[in-house]
Amino acid sequence: MLQKTFTVDYLTKEVRKNNGEVPSVRVRNSHEPIIEPEVFDRVQAILAESAKRRAKVRTRHPFAGKLVCGDCGSFYGHKVWRLRSTGERYNVWYCNHKYDGDKTCDSPRLRDEEIKAAFEKMLQKCSDANPVYTDERWNKLVESVKVCRGGHLIFTLTDGRIVKVTLQDH
Repeated sequence: MLQKTFTVDYLTKEVRKNNGEVPSVRVRNSHEPIIEPEVFDRVQAILAESAKRRAKVRTRHPFAGKLVCGDCGSFYGHKVWRLRSTGERYNVWYCNHKYDGDKTCDSPRLRDEEIKAAFEKMLQKCSDANPVYTDERWNKLVESVKVCRGGHLIFTLTDGRIVKVTLQDH
């Protein structure tokens, strides 16, 4: 794009952004592209999808926006539950549409501890030398986790690998 800015007065050298005051010119194919147009378009589509997913996430919790329902495809949401008998509070994750009217899904509820244990099990399957959960490792390695009936979690890792893990108690 030529003429994005223009000089208002050559004596004062005042420069302004061109908002249509001066005709601008778009020059196409003036130089060899650094990357192929098809690759550029694919990357832009991936970035747009990622931005759309991040826009829906309202919390900074590591699991937010990464747990996906295996039944309906919507995200899992975070809730805090309390045991009436003891007053103990714990974090629970379940599909945001689990209790929507007559279209409920049967995907399982998960506690933080179960998700962390599944992550460590996934690390063991990948022959990781130190299969221990940390928020930093989770954010670095996990792209998304599909949560399916029967306690099956399908991890999609940032390097493209897909690893299936089954929880003990489901």
